[in-house]
Amino acid sequence: LDGNTFRDSHSVDKRHVVAYGGYGIAVMRGRWKFAMARYHSTREFNGQREAPVFGSFTISRSL
Repeated sequence: LDGNTFRDSHSVDKRHVVAYGGYGIAVMRGRWKFAMARYHSTREFNGQREAPVFGSFTISRSL
């Protein structure tokens, strides 16, 4: 976002305060765990069209 350190280059004006929030669910089935989560944040720089949204899906097994 800041551009090149040593010479003039492209950059964007970033926002100094960004909020993140998330929610999810996990289900245990025997030794297996399935978890899903979704995360939202406010825009991170000026001119950004949409606020970032991303998610995750995790499968794990206990030993």
